[in-house]
Amino acid sequence: MLEKQNNEEIFRLRDDFTAIKIGDVDNDGQNELLVGIETSYAYSDVYALNENQEIINEYRIYGMNMILGIEIADIDLDNENEVIITSGTNVSGSTDPERYQNYIYVFDGKTGEVEWKSPLLDGISSKVGSVKIGNIDDDEALEVLALQYESRKWETQLLIYDGVSQELTAKFLSINAFDISDLDSDGIDDIVVGMNSGKIGILERDTWEIATTYSGGSDKINSLAAVDFNGDGNQEFVYSDDYKLYIYDPLQLSIKWQSDTINYYGVGRYNSLKVQDLDMDGAIDILLNTGHTLSNYEVIDYESLKYVDSGSQEIITALQPINHEKNLYPMLYPNPFQDKLFIKHFPSSVSTSYQLYLYSLQGEKIHYSQGQLMNNKNLLDAASLSLKGGTYLYRLYIDNTQVYSGLLMKGN
Repeated sequence: MLEKQNNEEIFRLRDDFTAIKIGDVDNDGQNELLVGIETSYAYSDVYALNENQEIINEYRIYGMNMILGIEIADIDLDNENEVIITSGTNVSGSTDPERYQNYIYVFDGKTGEVEWKSPLLDGISSKVGSVKIGNIDDDEALEVLALQYESRKWETQLLIYDGVSQELTAKFLSINAFDISDLDSDGIDDIVVGMNSGKIGILERDTWEIATTYSGGSDKINSLAAVDFNGDGNQEFVYSDDYKLYIYDPLQLSIKWQSDTINYYGVGRYNSLKVQDLDMDGAIDILLNTGHTLSNYEVIDYESLKYVDSGSQEIITALQPINHEKNLYPMLYPNPFQDKLFIKHFPSSVSTSYQLYLYSLQGEKIHYSQGQLMNNKNLLDAASLSLKGGTYLYRLYIDNTQVYSGLLMKGN
């Protein structure tokens, strides 16, 4: 059961109050409240307030912009937290456009001094937001990820900043939202993106190209989050388009639930979605920007949600085209499996050949096997797969013809 808790305005804010964050900026074990405010035409400030609502620090950015993103983390491994701030503007025209400048700032959380400032990213009619912190490569340092929206360029830029090397990578993609989560339990965060086409994609590491897509059955995706609703170790996807909120189950390649029409434009715009147990009652909440209001949904019983027949049960990987036939039943079982894995085959009086390919969620081939199917229940040697616990993509060919593709789970 999923319950919509309210659709009411929670509180009113000043027009120049644009971002908030709670966290420990000075490593004293106490959280501060960070508030982003447009202070003047020339600059904006983020104020750190203590429990008595006293200002204990100030972080200032320049460029006639509003504060869009605030994050707190030790991204450079010096045991001191940094404050990461991004900005944007709603202005689309000006007689002095050069005054509008968007950057990513990294401040020392305790002193308020600038540790790093990105090159000029853009100006008028652009926003740098959706800031997230994670480890998306094989070193120990954290990365800062953000999206640059509504630039005068045709596509959104995914921005990746390495906290130790201070290298900034920019990748143009046709996306409007993203999240990071360790989808395959390898200790490294994966990047999941919400595409303009309405599909959900997973980026390949190193190249940051879209390697795998799921057909989400929506219009352009405005917001996206990966979350494990039922505690099975696998992430589901929560996302919105301009009109509705959706929950997608990648294991079943289906929409698990979708809302009625919430609004007719802008639901979840700029990745304005929060999914977690906000009230500590054991049920996951979904807090969503629905236009001029905030809406809160609570997932009381995930398993009771009924799947939506979206007519789009497919998974596509960039490795090669897939001719996925929706009506064929899954042919690898049990799923998840432990020490035994079977191929279920159509009854046949003669032996049939098979080829099995397994890939990581980033599209890397990690296993290939072939053999003969003698009946409708064929045991594979699971030990020979050499898989650790996690989720994988598979393709199964019968007599050199692909008959099924999907997700395969290996238990720990």
